[in-house]
Amino acid sequence: WQLHMKDMAEDGSITELGNGNVDLAKCIEAAANIPAEWLIYEQDYSKIDPFESAVISLTHLRKLLNR
Repeated sequence: WQLHMKDMAEDGSITELGNGNVDLAKCIEAAANIPAEWLIYEQDYSKIDPFESAVISLTHLRKLLNR
């Protein structure tokens, strides 16, 4: 199983994990109740450099996962 994660800004645009209004901690908690083996993050679009965007999201995801 895979859990595909995205975060959404107030204006409805996709943003880096942790910069939007999606309760990602609750999403991860809910995933613990299903046999999800992978958390997949995909940034469709970013207003900033793609590598900087990935670092922001990965840093937030690691924080959520306590890693």
